[in-house]
Amino acid sequence: MLKLIFKIFTWVFHPLFIISYVLLLMLWIDPFLFGVKQWHDGIKLLLVIFFSSAFIPAFGVVMMKAIGLIKSIQLSDRMDRIGPYIIAGIFYLWLCKNLYSNNNFPDIYTAFVIGTTVTLFLCFTVNVLYKVSVHTAAMGGLFTMVCILIYKYNSIVSMLSLGNISISIYSIGFLVLICAGIVGTSRLGLKAHTPLQVVWGYIIGIFSILSIYTYLG
Repeated sequence: MLKLIFKIFTWVFHPLFIISYVLLLMLWIDPFLFGVKQWHDGIKLLLVIFFSSAFIPAFGVVMMKAIGLIKSIQLSDRMDRIGPYIIAGIFYLWLCKNLYSNNNFPDIYTAFVIGTTVTLFLCFTVNVLYKVSVHTAAMGGLFTMVCILIYKYNSIVSMLSLGNISISIYSIGFLVLICAGIVGTSRLGLKAHTPLQVVWGYIIGIFSILSIYTYLG
């Protein structure tokens, strides 16, 4: 049962989904940032981002497995990660270019996507010599971004509405922190990484987002 929970958290918080999750959160906090009145008016935009940052790279991994270029879609082997890193990197760079030249996207979101791309390439570089957890790198970046959003918007939007339920923006931050911890525990529980690989993942994710936000935000 515990192993199943670990796998669920591993897939729900897969690194490829994080860019879409942040977009969804920002649409929830302030949809006007993206030129829409309500968060659900931005679904079309969300689908475009998800297709570019998650679906196509994931499809590329599946195709690599189908033709025998990698052993498993879990990418447990360090060398199996090289091809998927390159595929994701190409589409992330393309996404960065389009967001950076598009005035309809807020700078803070563009900075996050660029920071996520930096995270990807840092993980790729480190992977040449040492396996590192991309899951915890993504969660470190996600938590850092949520903290930035809380810092910028807590005085404007302290509560978020979900139907008849109101949720504190601080509660979102706490929930993401807990999820980040569970994802790290899951990678250890599934024996996918060592504790040091998990910690280095968090460090890379936090460093990348903070650095790019400080420079561009």
